[in-house]
Amino acid sequence: MNCLAGVLFGAIMGSFANVLIWRLPRRELPWSPRHSYCPHCHAGVKARDNIPLLSFLLLKGRCRYCRGSISWRYPLVEATMAAAAYLTCRRLGLEQWSDWIAFGGFLIFLTALTAVAFIDFETYLIPDALSVGLAFFMIAFAPWNPLLGPSALGRLWASCLGALCGGGLYFIFAAVGKKLYKMEAMGGGDVKLAAAIGAALGIESIFSVVFLSSTFGVLYAAPMLAMRRLRRLDPVPYGPFLVLAAAVYFWFGMLFPAFLKFPFAP
Repeated sequence: MNCLAGVLFGAIMGSFANVLIWRLPRRELPWSPRHSYCPHCHAGVKARDNIPLLSFLLLKGRCRYCRGSISWRYPLVEATMAAAAYLTCRRLGLEQWSDWIAFGGFLIFLTALTAVAFIDFETYLIPDALSVGLAFFMIAFAPWNPLLGPSALGRLWASCLGALCGGGLYFIFAAVGKKLYKMEAMGGGDVKLAAAIGAALGIESIFSVVFLSSTFGVLYAAPMLAMRRLRRLDPVPYGPFLVLAAAVYFWFGMLFPAFLKFPFAP
């Protein structure tokens, strides 16, 4: 039952992630206007039409008022967050009140990461409101983060160190890439996102996230190049691969071999 409640919370947060994905690139505030609206006719979406997953099915993917099509991205994001919440339940367990606090913090973390992945994939930009805001949130949340050690003060230190090392390492990658290729090889948004991931998962995660994100990027780019849907110097958004790497490490990092763990983690 606890995991079922967690999945429902995840689907609700997926609905909020859709708000972020739509509004932030358009410089709209997530909370204003208060109600969601149809992108075609701008009619406000009533609560009965805003139930995660279910409303899309009942409306058959169409706006109630103008019958304009609703993007499949909306149920996809909600289903993704529901699945992410289930995996988070399995990762943390929801037996004690402290587990629920940890679950809530990481649900916010995963919601922001999901929004980042979709926004970056569509716009090649990562809003500071998500990357920088998430970094500060995860540092503030650190005393309740069970991944970072046994004591509250130690967790706070581990989070700050993770943010510094994660962001610092990717800043070096960006600087070296620009020097080698005479062009921007990695955006500032990726550096800030790496800092947020380090703040959430700690310094021990950094090597794994670098390895996984690079692997996912190659697995995406190689077939796209082979099919000539990408050219060698075409930009590829890196944020989605960082997001996927962070999520995989969070859920399954305890299974990773020692060589993928940062050797100087406290």
